[in-house]
Amino acid sequence: MITVRAAHHLEAAGDATRRFADDPGAWLPPPADVYGPATWVVGLRAGPIHRNVAVSIGPVWQRGSTAWRALRWEPVEDGSEVLPLESLLPVFVGEIGIVRSDARQTAELRLQGSYAPPGGIAGALADHAGLHRVAQHTADRLVEEVAQRLGASLDAPAMGPVATGTVGPHLGARRP
Repeated sequence: MITVRAAHHLEAAGDATRRFADDPGAWLPPPADVYGPATWVVGLRAGPIHRNVAVSIGPVWQRGSTAWRALRWEPVEDGSEVLPLESLLPVFVGEIGIVRSDARQTAELRLQGSYAPPGGIAGALADHAGLHRVAQHTADRLVEEVAQRLGASLDAPAMGPVATGTVGPHLGARRP
């Protein structure tokens, strides 16, 4: 398993924390289309590479001054390729959370989790040779985009489409 961590400072910590507890479709990057129970299709980008993934988000749980949500993403087939690239991309399992600093009324959005490179030994070698940088860049971009959306004023319209859905603890389930 390969560990990935990313973090980003949050503006308006109180607003961001309230928004984080609400519907993830409002703060996930667009398109954030409902894909199933507690699951949205989200476009993730790493440099020139763009892929849609099914992102499942669990309910909020608290540990100390951090509000966490379980997060899992896996590639979604787009049906247009002869050899689907999705079978070569990993499934990521982890948590996303807001760490509050009571002393300064600031917060940081954190993502932590892991993935197993698909493809056995060949996949592990490819990951070691450089694909792990793509995974890290993808995590960094996701955290940056979510932090921007969480930090937006609650009075401002949501950035991009907003999807609604039910949140539940089904993060181990495969796509429908």
